[in-house]
Amino acid sequence: MRPPPTRPTIRLPAALAGALQARVGAGGSLSDVVRQALAAFLGVCPTPEAPLSDMGRVTSDTGAALSDIHARLATLEQVTDLIQSDWLTDLTARFTQVEQVLAAVAARVGRSDAACPTPQAPEAFDATKYRLGRLCDQRHDYAGTGQTLRRVPSGVCPQCDTAAQRTRRAARRNGARAPQAAGNGAGRRGPQEEGR
Repeated sequence: MRPPPTRPTIRLPAALAGALQARVGAGGSLSDVVRQALAAFLGVCPTPEAPLSDMGRVTSDTGAALSDIHARLATLEQVTDLIQSDWLTDLTARFTQVEQVLAAVAARVGRSDAACPTPQAPEAFDATKYRLGRLCDQRHDYAGTGQTLRRVPSGVCPQCDTAAQRTRRAARRNGARAPQAAGNGAGRRGPQEEGR
């Protein structure tokens, strides 16, 4: 006589219980899945057999994958047919027509593509002394780049700095000449005023 099988009770965290229910699927047996997993873990049954409920799920998954592959193949066949059709030949002919029309328009205007100026690269500058930065307040645009050439250590625009130096020099010259220009000795103390 065989001894009666033992029935252990186990508590599972919610995540593990959810994964177990997903593994069992519809129509499967929870005890079969747990028994097979325990036997495989303990090495009692090294090659566990999949339950019949799993076979149904595998078959349905395989069928879905095959239908997806079939749909993709049908799409590829349509694309291949489209490429091999006259559509591509027609498109090439239309591009040729557009090029001919553009050439005719350029001839009527009296210029060719060679007469069109090509954009020049901005002049090179010493990167150890200067850098490109945002436009300064005077909007000094360096070679059409939309940026201002700035000195590396200070970030000052050289053109703005030169203009400011000119203004300061002019102010000094005008300020030094102003008393002399008056001719009345303004700004100088006379001998009678020094004793006061």
